[in-house]
Amino acid sequence: MTSSKANSRRAAFTLLELSVVVVIIAVITGAVAPAVGRWKTGADLRQFYARAQALASESRELAVRQRTTLRLTVEGESVVLRSGVTEEEEGQAVRTLTLPDNVSLSSATRQATTETTDGFVISYYPDGSSDGGTLTFESDGSPRALRVDKQGRADFVASDAPETGEGETWSAGDLEVRSG
Repeated sequence: MTSSKANSRRAAFTLLELSVVVVIIAVITGAVAPAVGRWKTGADLRQFYARAQALASESRELAVRQRTTLRLTVEGESVVLRSGVTEEEEGQAVRTLTLPDNVSLSSATRQATTETTDGFVISYYPDGSSDGGTLTFESDGSPRALRVDKQGRADFVASDAPETGEGETWSAGDLEVRSG
């Protein structure tokens, strides 16, 4: 009977053992939770950049397909694609992309001049061309530039990449910092 009591007593966990397991789980959770938060924020940011580039590319395709001029405008905290735009009419919003809380539009440039971001416009024409321009988004001090060229193509580039004129190219080597 004594050995039976000892076996049944040993089959259960002590309060100390359970406490140690709870502490280990709490430490692991505390270490992993911030990484999961950063991963989610990074995923949301990548999704926003992909949607911004898709909106700019879709703008060109729609202008060609509908045989009309479309305008990509900055309106407050949103980038809006408008159709039916004339000198008198602001047109109808076709698509709207709202900036996430952790992203701001730091600058908008066209033809090497910086403009105010609110009211900035890139026009897309029925032949597939555009005015061209750059929208620079910033998140946690890290800028990324969405550049639309004169042919209406859109791509994210390093925000310090040099502007290119029509038909010009630039080498990534121009951006290297070389130490002596």
